[in-house]
Amino acid sequence: MSILHIHKLFTSPHGWNALSQTQPSALKLFILLVLPFSLVPPLMLEYAGHHVGAILFPDTPGMAWSLAALFFLMAELLTVPLMAWTIQSVARSKGIESSDRAAFMLAAIAPVPLWLSSLVLFYDQILLIMAASPWDWSGPSS
Repeated sequence: MSILHIHKLFTSPHGWNALSQTQPSALKLFILLVLPFSLVPPLMLEYAGHHVGAILFPDTPGMAWSLAALFFLMAELLTVPLMAWTIQSVARSKGIESSDRAAFMLAAIAPVPLWLSSLVLFYDQILLIMAASPWDWSGPSS
């Protein structure tokens, strides 16, 4: 499995077959997929904090953006194994037999679109950033 081919998972049904046939280890997935992709949001937060954030929040020191980015990265790196454990626990509670590798693979691949959505922070248009974010800005539904 190559990071350059990860897009096939989201654009082609054959990408999932190729990934399941390669059966990468959890460590390989963590190093080649989770680590590089989880660096994108903190780096984008750092970039946006010093550009757009400096305009919107002029009293916020640059170190605050760096510290927030660091905490964000730590949370991301801890969340993936925690999600794998949760997926495995839920599967067992429902009587579904699942390997640790399969649970970790799901936990590692699922957040990739969210990690990539942070690339919108390159733009300095707040409305564009809000429109492209994964959150629902329409308010509570009734």
